[in-house]
Amino acid sequence: LQLLGLIDASVKAAMESLGDELMRYLKEAGEEFGPKTDEKEAQRPSSFLSPYTSVFNGFKTLFGPRKAKATRPKKKTKTQLMHESIARVDVAEAAKAATWTIYHHFKKHHDMLNW
Repeated sequence: LQLLGLIDASVKAAMESLGDELMRYLKEAGEEFGPKTDEKEAQRPSSFLSPYTSVFNGFKTLFGPRKAKATRPKKKTKTQLMHESIARVDVAEAAKAATWTIYHHFKKHHDMLNW
């Protein structure tokens, strides 16, 4: 039990020394530590209406801005429809050729009748 306590103390000391080295390295690299302040809140003066406006701002963030109505997609022109149909045919032919090639090689590798 004493050995476990000794190991625990040595691990704790190693972690603390590593933490100090890490902080020192970050300070040399230009990293800043301490509480972060928001510049917006520091520049904004408070008024007697701020409690009331903050309630409405809370509702605004809670419910978010209203969404715009869904717009209908534009109708495609005849040339766009033609290009899409040609592309579908090309893709179908490529898939058919790839499937045939896989099937053909499968039959070859398994010593089946092939042509």
